[in-house]
Amino acid sequence: MAGKLIFLNGVTSCGKTTVAECLKAMCSEPVYVFSNDIFHNMVSERAYRKHESAFWNFVADTITAQYYAARGCVDAGFTVLIDGMLLDLPEYVERFGKHNIELVNEIFRGCDFTLIDLTCPPDELRRRNIARGDRGVNQSDEQLSFMTKEYHADLTFDVMTVMPDETAETILRRCGLPFEKDLYPKEYNARLRRRFLTGVLRSLDVKILHLAVSDAEGEPLRIALNVNNAEAAMQELTVRGYERLSDTRAVRRNADGSIRELLRMNEGIAEPMDYLGRSVHVIVDRPKGSVHPEHPDMTYGVNYGYIANGIVMPDGEKIDAYLLGVDKPVGEFTGTAAAVLYRRDDDDAKLIVVPGGTTVTREDILRETKFCEQYFESVIYTGV
Repeated sequence: MAGKLIFLNGVTSCGKTTVAECLKAMCSEPVYVFSNDIFHNMVSERAYRKHESAFWNFVADTITAQYYAARGCVDAGFTVLIDGMLLDLPEYVERFGKHNIELVNEIFRGCDFTLIDLTCPPDELRRRNIARGDRGVNQSDEQLSFMTKEYHADLTFDVMTVMPDETAETILRRCGLPFEKDLYPKEYNARLRRRFLTGVLRSLDVKILHLAVSDAEGEPLRIALNVNNAEAAMQELTVRGYERLSDTRAVRRNADGSIRELLRMNEGIAEPMDYLGRSVHVIVDRPKGSVHPEHPDMTYGVNYGYIANGIVMPDGEKIDAYLLGVDKPVGEFTGTAAAVLYRRDDDDAKLIVVPGGTTVTREDILRETKFCEQYFESVIYTGV
């Protein structure tokens, strides 16, 4: 059975490699990524130096070798992604009698081939090149001047407004590849958001308070920021595809209109997720081993209480907390908020507090809180 070929086309710093990383992380089948650099490095530096005047001939050779290798892998049943550039160089015609795009169409004729363009404004490319530090400021502009101009792309993405994981998801759906929506891709994508936000908002002195990811399908990524100029940050975010809800809140949506991300700025501690990673003081009013005051058949397997000076929840009480990792009954305890357990069917949330310096897994939380949470539909948010 033949495989699939995905070709990501774009100049340096347009985000091809990041999209490729997302595709690998999110696809439940192996995706083999080929890049120009991999094949360029197959040729010794000595050969490049010896034939410096024929540099672009070597470029044409190694990229064409990459195409043939990719076609062989596709014919063997593998899914291959090429991280490349369609270069309109005369060297292709001199060496192979065809332009780059003609070679691509010939070599990949008859296979399951999807050509994808990533576009990015020149000023943003320059900003990215400066931030990377290993590219010439105008390197992307130079490449744009000899990129192939006339061809048909199956999909085109503006990297200023479509995030890498959103791009990857659309590509996976278009190509009919199995798409995993488990925890790992969600946390991976949250790390991409961290990198994105710290990059584009660097001049605004951004501090990321948390990126909170849940273990449940359909729950949005929740992001809290502190920035020195919220209005300037909001303008930057809306240019990049966020929808402004208020002076301090913005969202990104899925294609169906559901919220993919909820982003807040300069709001302090306004909701349970804002406690993630913070030191909190728990007043324990139901110590481990005690019996529930209204349900005598329920015994507390862990210490349970509320946060002193905590936010007030919809029930009119201060936010509650499960204290994990403390084996004996206590009256109060200072620890770190490691997670938030949100009850979908009770419009309530509980902090998961642990001793400072310790970690807790979702499996630990589910097991330790089962004595009570088994009666609710709960999801768990952790910080990334």
